[in-house]
Amino acid sequence: MEKPSCRGAGWAQLLWCYGTCCALLLRLIVEASQAAEGLKTKDEVEKACHLAQQLKEVSITLGVIYRTTERHSVQVEAHKTAIDKHADAVSRAVEALTRVDVALQRLKELGKANDTKAVKIIENITSARENLALFNNETQAVLTARDHVHKHRAAALQGWSDAKEKGDAAAEDVWVLLNAAKKGNGSADVKAAAEKCSRYSSSSTSETELQKAIDAAANVGGLSAHKSKYGDVLNKFKLSNASVGAVRDTSGRGGKHMEKVNNVAKLLKDAEVSLAAAAAEIEEVKNAHETKAQEEMKRNGNPIENESETNSGGNAESQGNGDREDKNDEQQQVDEEETKVENGSSEEGSCCGNESNGPHVMKKRHGVEGPRPVDVVSGFRSYASASFALLSLVRVGMLQVVV
Repeated sequence: MEKPSCRGAGWAQLLWCYGTCCALLLRLIVEASQAAEGLKTKDEVEKACHLAQQLKEVSITLGVIYRTTERHSVQVEAHKTAIDKHADAVSRAVEALTRVDVALQRLKELGKANDTKAVKIIENITSARENLALFNNETQAVLTARDHVHKHRAAALQGWSDAKEKGDAAAEDVWVLLNAAKKGNGSADVKAAAEKCSRYSSSSTSETELQKAIDAAANVGGLSAHKSKYGDVLNKFKLSNASVGAVRDTSGRGGKHMEKVNNVAKLLKDAEVSLAAAAAEIEEVKNAHETKAQEEMKRNGNPIENESETNSGGNAESQGNGDREDKNDEQQQVDEEETKVENGSSEEGSCCGNESNGPHVMKKRHGVEGPRPVDVVSGFRSYASASFALLSLVRVGMLQVVV
């Protein structure tokens, strides 16, 4: 693009020319001021060169480390996926152990927790129960490490971004001084050293190397005034490095826990058949004891309705026997009283027909209360005596009439 000419130009072109001239003038002033306090010796040039390289290497080094951080982040996500794949086998193991626990609780309620076969079954699955607890603990450790990796990764990313931005800006400020040394009126060795300085270092930087470069440039003209700026870059670099280190260490611990998770999950999967068989066996033991308890209660006349009746079977049996004896005694007494009533009616009731067998005689049957039989007999006797007396009076009266 051809630059516009300032001759015979309009107002727009004149303004552009004026702005360009001001910018060039400002640059000359800055370069002049920097040259005045710039790099005057070869040693100062070399120190400034080393500082610029270290500041630039901050962003490059952190970029390499950050890619490592991303690799660890992907790795812990793979751990989560692997744990999800173990879910089915672990779920079946949990189901079998739950069945065992339910049957064992029922055996305790029946007082048969010490059944030899049940104890043997429980001993055989002890290792599986321990493996399940270990699986849960190690899985939690892996997931915790995953969460921490993501947290440290976010901090590392923020620190890397801040350190890169500040480091690049500080490096450019130093390069302004180096460029001024190349074009300045300094000695030949100063210019040669400035020309020789490369923008990039042959090796990555570190916190120690950056600190040395900052300390070395502390008394160099044009650099000493910006020492706090370089120190800020160093602090951001340290924070980012710490976060990256935390990512690396936490991911490593998560990997060790994941190895245990895989090993234990394999053991649980191998024990799947034996766990299912153990659950079925202890349920058979439980069912056998339940059936036996029910049969014993039925023989005693007390069918099992709930747990309280099952546990108090002996008391219910003794109480039932006592009730039957009381009922037998009561029925025998009623039969004896009925016999007495019938005998009394046959002896004294010839004049009264079958009234003794009428509804006036209420017998106590099946728990129905009525007048006691002894009272009925007394009533019949009184009625018979009155009847005989009346007949005697009538007979005497008839004789008197005849006479």
